[in-house]
Amino acid sequence: MQRGTGLWLGLATLMLWPGIALSEEELRVDIRQGVISGIPVAVAAVGASSREVVEVVAADLSRSGMFLMKEHDLEDLKSLESRHFDAEQWSDTDAEYVIGAQLLKTGEDRIEVAYRVWDVLTGEALPGKRLAGPARLWRRLAHRVADSVHEGLTDVPGAFDTRLAYVRRAGRGRNLKYYLYISDVDGHNPVAILSSPEPLLSPEWSPDGKKLAYVSLERGRGQIYLQDIRQGTRRPLPRRGIASNAPAFSPDGRTMAMTINVKDNQEIFLCDLGTGELTRMTHHPGIDTEPAWEPDGQALVFTSDRDGNPRLYRQRLGEREPQLLPIRTRFSAAAAISANGRYVAFVQAAKGRYSVALHEPESGALYPLSSGRLDESPSFAPNSQSLIYSSMQENGEQVLIVSSYNGIIRQRLETVHNNIREPAWSPYR
Repeated sequence: MQRGTGLWLGLATLMLWPGIALSEEELRVDIRQGVISGIPVAVAAVGASSREVVEVVAADLSRSGMFLMKEHDLEDLKSLESRHFDAEQWSDTDAEYVIGAQLLKTGEDRIEVAYRVWDVLTGEALPGKRLAGPARLWRRLAHRVADSVHEGLTDVPGAFDTRLAYVRRAGRGRNLKYYLYISDVDGHNPVAILSSPEPLLSPEWSPDGKKLAYVSLERGRGQIYLQDIRQGTRRPLPRRGIASNAPAFSPDGRTMAMTINVKDNQEIFLCDLGTGELTRMTHHPGIDTEPAWEPDGQALVFTSDRDGNPRLYRQRLGEREPQLLPIRTRFSAAAAISANGRYVAFVQAAKGRYSVALHEPESGALYPLSSGRLDESPSFAPNSQSLIYSSMQENGEQVLIVSSYNGIIRQRLETVHNNIREPAWSPYR
């Protein structure tokens, strides 16, 4: 889908980016609004060498919106053996569960991260795990611990061992460049996989997480490219010479929905990624763009101005006429659909401000998720519990915000190079 780079919103916001010199420092999580409820938990390390792992686990769980972290000044755990766990001592923290983690060196370049969870009320230990891998991937092992704890205590898989793709702009004048980055979901380990003197837009993960689609303006007009992340090779879609934008992979990864210019009019097409064959979806003189697939792959939600204002429409494959989504707002665009199909996040506009909202198709409910000056590009986590979007602050700073699906928690991914936008949350690895 074309998140936040639609004809009404994105191209205009490109001009709002300040042209400042940027550094390569990593993103860092800055909690600006925390949870008001959640499962009270405390985390503890087994020895000083395990503290960094515990910090990552705690940050992950806090960011999910499902947990209320309880700080404490108790000493490190002696071991993960239950005989060394004093439930009465930990009851003073008001935590319902205590998560203990330990990092062990098992070889020259190999480590193991083990964890255990205790029920503070009963003192009983819940099943734990041991995760092994290269020492350089210790952060990823910590994310996997957080994923396992999240699922064990909520019955919902975590989404911490995932990645982000995003675009940043650096430099000014002749030195101006756009970069497509991939990082861990908490902003660590960023790697630029592409740079261009022309704008890069709308990154979109393939369902298997091995490829990224994006739009490049390097030839003076929009062209979708499909890039293999590991090999770095890429190819234009549907083929070179056809202006295209707003890529959206079908759930099975075999088809890409996209917007193509037909006689100066934007229409939605389906491109078979195996054969390159194009099938036209929309037939209207209005602008049709920003397609997003429903999880079953049988329908699209897209933005159209066919009634005079940008609104969201739904169209099943094989049908010719779309249906207007019953959303109580005059401007709705840039839809993102959760993997469980329960939520549609989108951008709405009122009084010159753009914000992210959530629509529940089953109930018809509408919930505001943000209240910024220019909030755009929503993208769901693969577990449907969180989403990320870009936000322009009142001072013009462009940042990324992670929000729980209900908006109770919002946390800011902050960096000294604040020209970051167009976030896309990856599928599970």
